[in-house]
Amino acid sequence: MFADPNTLEKDIKNAYNDLFDYPIDNIETMTNAIVSISEMKELQKVSHAINTLKERYNIIRTSNDEKILSLKEKMDIEKISKISSMLNQKAKQLHAKENINKAINTNDLIILEDLIALLDFKIEFKESKELRFKEREEISAKYKQAKEVLENSPDKKGKEFQDFSKKLSKLLQEPLTSDNFNEISTACNTLVSQAEKANQKTTLLLNKYNNDLSYVITHKRLMDQNISNPMGIFTLLSALKSALDERISKRQETLSEEDTLKTAIKRELRNAFKENPSLKDLQKETDFIAQTLFDELTQNDNQGNFNAQ
Repeated sequence: MFADPNTLEKDIKNAYNDLFDYPIDNIETMTNAIVSISEMKELQKVSHAINTLKERYNIIRTSNDEKILSLKEKMDIEKISKISSMLNQKAKQLHAKENINKAINTNDLIILEDLIALLDFKIEFKESKELRFKEREEISAKYKQAKEVLENSPDKKGKEFQDFSKKLSKLLQEPLTSDNFNEISTACNTLVSQAEKANQKTTLLLNKYNNDLSYVITHKRLMDQNISNPMGIFTLLSALKSALDERISKRQETLSEEDTLKTAIKRELRNAFKENPSLKDLQKETDFIAQTLFDELTQNDNQGNFNAQ
């Protein structure tokens, strides 16, 4: 950009005019103002003004023109940079909130990154100023615990995980005050406890399937189909796993050749049912089992083979 002092001065003046209603000289007060922004349109207006100041400052500081350099005196770049960083975090939070609410309304999967963005914002900005310091620290610790449980969940598309995510996302969007602190704190504890138990159940299944997540998820999806025969599912999938593992150990390419893998899964499923006639009630789920296991095996293989044999 051509460094014309009059144009630069005009741009800076216009940016400060757009920021007139914001206390940009006081970081603490400005933080509260940013946290309070609820509309993306307003956030974009403030962000545009702050970005303009940053860009113009970079032009000014590289100039040799004394008139242009004098414009630096009108700008506190340290505060501008801090405000810019907070605005970026706020943008992530608003985008995440929009994505999550859309997922809830359309019954789609909640994406982990969106929920983490909400939690990170809550943790970073320590919640409402109405709360006492001890309360802010306590709720922040609970949010960190929730974040850890989310990140450590082996099955992020599972029924329990999605149920936990939706309830937590609604809780995170409730304004937190001294009046409802105990209620929200207790609700957060309950949700985290439920999620931890769900993770423990998944961990137990991982132990049963020799840490092979593909079979664990297939097992869980079958249970979600209201099939109340966990031992039968385990017997069937264990036999299937043993046969497929042997095939894959002899020919690793099986995992990357879709048609070969699909054929192998269906063939070994038929063999497993023949060897275990008592499991005939699960035969109606053959297509579901084959497709679910295929999806999980190929996904885990593409991610670097989550569970190496």
